[in-house]
This record gives sequence, C-alpha cells and structure tokens, in this order.
Amino acid sequence: MTRLSNLPGRRRAGSNTSARFVAAMTITLVSRHGFPEVFLKMQAEGERLCPFVSPSGCSVYEDRPGACRIYPLGRAASKNISTNLNEEFFFLVKEDHCKGFEQAKTWDVHGWVSDQDLDQYNRVNDLLMELYMLGFRRGSVELS
Repeated sequence: MTRLSNLPGRRRAGSNTSARFVAAMTITLVSRHGFPEVFLKMQAEGERLCPFVSPSGCSVYEDRPGACRIYPLGRAASKNISTNLNEEFFFLVKEDHCKGFEQAKTWDVHGWVSDQDLDQYNRVNDLLMELYMLGFRRGSVELS
C-alpha cells in the first residue's frame, strides 16, 4: 500500500513537492460561488478511475479523502435558517463495482461514520458549505 506521504509530490520539509503534486494530480476550477475547488484528475483511459485505484484496491487507503471514506454512503447537508443548525441525511449509493456489499458484516449509518472517522471531514465540509453559501448570496466572493 502506498501512503500519500510517500507519493511523489507530497510536501516534505524544504521542498515544493505539494505544488508539484497539485499541478500533476489535480484540476482547479472556480465555481459560481467564487471559491476555487480542487479535483483529483481521473485516469484518462477507460472508465476514468481514480489514479490511486489498483487491481488490489486503493493504494492510498489510510490517507484517502472524505469522499472515499464515506462511500458507499452519500451525505446531503444544509443549515436550517430558522434554527441555525446543520441538518444532514444519508443515502446509500449501491454500484456494481463496490465489493463491500458482498461482505457479511452489516453497518448502520452511525457505525459507518464513526468507523471511517468522518466527523472531522463533515465538520470541515459544513464550514466550507457556509462559505459557498456566502458566495452565492453575495453573487461572488473576491479572494485576495
């Protein structure tokens, strides 16, 4: 298994490898909300899979991002304007290529979120959502 910290382009003291990783492995777009979003480049050929997926599975499993950790769940979240509280609901994304459905163990949402350590990812995503909504409400946000 390849740890992200060992991949070419990962930041090491005194180097610019983070910048090289971002340049080589990602695409940055600015959406309607005015903030840049960074997307991982998928493989160019075939099904356009994640470049870290190998025949034996995820090669960066321990360092995978929140979108990979939550799979096969999807999460929708919003802030309730009247209560100012975040609300969320989860849904199952069942795809033929996911081999996890073949396992005997069953999960509930709370158990999965806890096992995958998703609370920290969800907190950051909720804060990012608030920034995005500010950008939408104001038309766009200038970054300086």
